[in-house]
Amino acid sequence: CFVFISISYITISIFSEESSRRVSNNRGNDLIRKRNRKMNQKIAIIIGTDFMCWVPFITICSLHSLQVIDATPWYSLFSMVILPINSVIKPILVRQLHLRDAPK
Repeated sequence: CFVFISISYITISIFSEESSRRVSNNRGNDLIRKRNRKMNQKIAIIIGTDFMCWVPFITICSLHSLQVIDATPWYSLFSMVILPINSVIKPILVRQLHLRDAPK
């Protein structure tokens, strides 16, 4: 799930960069590049929060599957605390990033 989301965000970023490069080269507009840079920073922050929430869970599950550790007690912690935090953080984070860059 994390890999798919990350690939999707990175693809959006790449297509946006290429599009803004074409437009800004044709018009010489640095404002478009600046906006694109801000959008890429937002995408990086969103991917970072996903990474911090999902990778520990994936690591614990992998180690449990390989019988390196008994992660049974960890499943409830991750499913009831860590992963929902990601679901709560993302809309708040996106809203705050949007408000930060909104014209004043």
